[in-house]
Amino acid sequence: MVAAAVGSWRFAQRESRVYPRQPPPLALPEGQEALAHGAHFARTIAGCAQCHGEDFGGQVMDGRSLLVMPSAHLRAISTTDMAAVIAFMRTLPPVDRQLGDSRVKPLGGIVLGLAGAPVLSAEEVLALPQRAAAPAPGATRAYGEYLAGVCRGCHGDDLRGGLTVHPGAPPSPDISAQALARWDFATFERALRQGVARDGHVMGDGMPWRAFRGITAEEMRALWLGLRSN
Repeated sequence: MVAAAVGSWRFAQRESRVYPRQPPPLALPEGQEALAHGAHFARTIAGCAQCHGEDFGGQVMDGRSLLVMPSAHLRAISTTDMAAVIAFMRTLPPVDRQLGDSRVKPLGGIVLGLAGAPVLSAEEVLALPQRAAAPAPGATRAYGEYLAGVCRGCHGDDLRGGLTVHPGAPPSPDISAQALARWDFATFERALRQGVARDGHVMGDGMPWRAFRGITAEEMRALWLGLRSN
C-alpha cells in the first residue's frame, strides 16, 4: 500500500506540472512551395498524421505535458522545417471532433510513478537544443543523418533500440549501422514503404511506416546512408 501511494503521488506530481506556454518567435514561410514542403514533412518525416489522423484532428491539451508525444525526436527537426509544417497546418480547415480525456489510470500512475518511465514528453525536451537549419536536401549522408534524428525518439540515441515507447508496446528494434549491415537497400525500402521487416513479418503500428512510405526516393536513399553511418 505504501509503495502504491508513493508511486501514485510521484506520478501525480510529474503529471500536474504546468509548463511555460510562450513559444519562441518563429517566422512562418509563405508561398505554395513552402506549404507543399510543410505538408510533405508533416505527413512523412515528422509523422504527424500517424497519430493525429489524415485531417490532423488534434489531441487534448491543457498546458500540462503531453503523454507519449514524440517531442524529443521532433526537436531534431530544424526550425526552418518546423516553420513550414506549422504554416501548412494553419491552412487546414478546423475539425469538429469530440476527443476523450487523455489520462493515465490509477494503476498506470502507480507503476509509472515507481518506475519513473519517460512518458511525459515535456520532461525530455526541456534541455534539448533545437537545430536552426537542416543540411541541404539531397541523397547524401549528411541529410540522411538529419532525417534519422526523428528515429532516435523510439530507437534511442545510439539507434540500438530496446526502448518501450509506451506501456504494452514491444521493445523497439536495433537500427544501428551494425544491425543494418545485414540489410540491403531494397529490404530497407520495403520495410519503410510496405511495413515488411527483414524476416518477412508485417510491422505493427508502433513503427510509422505508413508515414515513411510517402518519402521521396531521394529522402529514402539519404536515410539509408545516414543510418548506416552511425
